Amino acid sequence: MAVSDYIGKRLVSVLISGDDISLLPKHSLDETDVLGDARTSLTWVIEYFREHGSWPDRDMVAESTGVDLPIEDKPADYVANLVRERSLAKRLEQTATAIAKQIEARNPDEALKLMGDASLALRSRAKVETPTSFRESGPDRIKAYDDLKEAGGLIGLPTPWERLNVNIGGWCDGTLNVITAMQNTGKSWFCCYCADHALDLGKKVLMVTLEMDIPRIGKRIEAIRYKVPYGRLRGGDMEPETEDEWRRRILKDREGVGDIILADKKMVQRVSDVLFMVMDYKPDIVFIDGGYRFSSRGGGGAGEWANTVEIVNDLQIAAEVTQVPWVVTTQQGDANETGKRKKGDSKMHAWGVRYGKEWVINPDNVIGLYADEDLRLTKSLEIHQLKTRDATGDAMHSEFTISWDLNRMDFSELGALETGSIPVEDDLFGSGEVMLEDA
Repeated sequence: MAVSDYIGKRLVSVLISGDDISLLPKHSLDETDVLGDARTSLTWVIEYFREHGSWPDRDMVAESTGVDLPIEDKPADYVANLVRERSLAKRLEQTATAIAKQIEARNPDEALKLMGDASLALRSRAKVETPTSFRESGPDRIKAYDDLKEAGGLIGLPTPWERLNVNIGGWCDGTLNVITAMQNTGKSWFCCYCADHALDLGKKVLMVTLEMDIPRIGKRIEAIRYKVPYGRLRGGDMEPETEDEWRRRILKDREGVGDIILADKKMVQRVSDVLFMVMDYKPDIVFIDGGYRFSSRGGGGAGEWANTVEIVNDLQIAAEVTQVPWVVTTQQGDANETGKRKKGDSKMHAWGVRYGKEWVINPDNVIGLYADEDLRLTKSLEIHQLKTRDATGDAMHSEFTISWDLNRMDFSELGALETGSIPVEDDLFGSGEVMLEDA
């Protein structure tokens, strides 16, 4: 006997009478959130809309599916929220049951993984924020502007480079920032330098590496922080004066504020693992080196498109939930990793990011690192602003150069490139940029 879902049928009724295609995504609903005859009618209605671009009436639904829809006089958002709450409660109940089974089986680690995965998977179904009155929120906007003015336009945690701060306003709370480059360009060093800069500001940093183990990433931060040649530090053959200064600064550092919490792939496999660490350690910023190496909640890697969609979506939700900046590296280039030079102009292109366009579509900022033989000879690196969600269209330093001297540990800003482009979010599916006459 078919299940009769009265609340679900109310949802279908308000959907076709309200002429509002945004009702379902607005409340994170789909056919799986209703049951039996309601799902039958909802599936048919959605297919009808896709085919005809208009909604059927109640009589057409009854004739085609055999489901009689009720006349509904409550607001569409009210009915949709009823369905959302019921569905969310059911999913939470199922999750709680699965967690309880793992606890009964004395498998607390698996229970924690289930909790972490569920917190990300169900977060998007949490109650949506209520609309904001533009008129009534005026005083709040004045305060936000005054705070921004006092900070000199920098609304987030400062990056080490002034031009990048102009581009993105610093590492802003709740944002997902992606760093992309070809292999062996310097993504790990980039994150280590940014982490050290945040530590200098007295901040607590969570540094997660999926590329190497803790001692290796720690050595890089150490070389940067104490200005010692990486090769000599790793080989244990520093000059006596350098070694004495290194020892002195290490001991002095224990008295300072802030910290860098290091974690590697032995502790972290999925985004939810990092989410738990953020909740535990409460950092001011999160750096993840090798985000493309995450496993999805189902256990698959980023090589599969569906897994990539889930991983990047989880990263975005995690940044929003924790309200701290998340900075994640991924790879640039084709499947063969040819490393060939940029084609015909001085620009990197966002769509060169590997594994899936979600690495470009979802993040708030996408920053490209580029180095060829000539740049390596001059110990420099290009920084390309490939995407900025809040781009203003002016005063952007979309491409600039920094020093990249791993002997002197010098990553200082050098200057803007002679030509440049401003990324425009609305044009990402086209050229993705607007050319500057001069920059």
